Amino acid sequence: MRFLASYFMKGPKEAYLTAAALSVLTLWFAPLGFLLGAGIALVTLQVGIKEGLQVMLAAVLVHLGVGYAVTGHSWTAWVGIAEFMLPAWGLAFVLRQSKDLAVMIQWVVWLVGALVVLFHLAVPDTVAWWTDVFKRTLGEAMQQMQVTMTEENWQQLGAFATSMVAMSLTILWTSMLLFARWWQSMLYAPGKFQESFHNLALPRQLAWLTGLVALAGLIIGPQQQGLVSDLFAVLSAGLMFQGLAVIHALVERRQMSNSWLFAVYVFLFLFPQAILLLAILALMDIWLDLRQRYATPTN
Repeated sequence: MRFLASYFMKGPKEAYLTAAALSVLTLWFAPLGFLLGAGIALVTLQVGIKEGLQVMLAAVLVHLGVGYAVTGHSWTAWVGIAEFMLPAWGLAFVLRQSKDLAVMIQWVVWLVGALVVLFHLAVPDTVAWWTDVFKRTLGEAMQQMQVTMTEENWQQLGAFATSMVAMSLTILWTSMLLFARWWQSMLYAPGKFQESFHNLALPRQLAWLTGLVALAGLIIGPQQQGLVSDLFAVLSAGLMFQGLAVIHALVERRQMSNSWLFAVYVFLFLFPQAILLLAILALMDIWLDLRQRYATPTN
């Protein structure tokens, strides 16, 4: 990972070549888009906004060109651009200007929240829309695997789809920028990222908003939540990062074993519902300052 970050920062030529190579590989293996986005963000954070934009545009052109040459259309390539490249540069712009991880995370929450609202405005019945998408894209595969899906099963998938996509985008974009900031710290300011992340503190306004959205969901009831539950998913995913920051800070300041961190991430991977627990931990920290109350000062 250090080699890849170093190559991005070696010079303009190397940055363009690395971004172009990753943009091509992303067409075949989408998760590599994470490293591409992190590289674009790294150049933006360390070198400049203009330079980051140039690297992004080079990756976009290669991505579109190769995508069209291989598939005969460009819509799949646009998905990679919208999912990784544009958010990476835009959020790195915000982080470079603010120099505050909390501000960047707020922008992610507002951006994904706005996309959720626009989606609900454009699609009156989101459950039916997702159900149709799943049937068309997964129905034949399910039949080949001899998996029986009832109409109720399809609708259950559709009911949670918007929340899952919104939560995934929130986690993806935030993680991509945190990774880029970690790369920057590793190369130019060792220990700076750890300090910033351990002190991550989202504003109380976000906590109040989360509480109001949760209350609205309780009043409306589980069968009619729709937009409310989707927005709550976005807010929870954003708050999750402060919950992780609290755990990291307490482990480091109380000189606990890193096995605790490993266990937390394994639990989070196996049980995504843990996102809500971490969000609750973040809310408690916002109001009670858990890191100050329970962290043993380091000598």
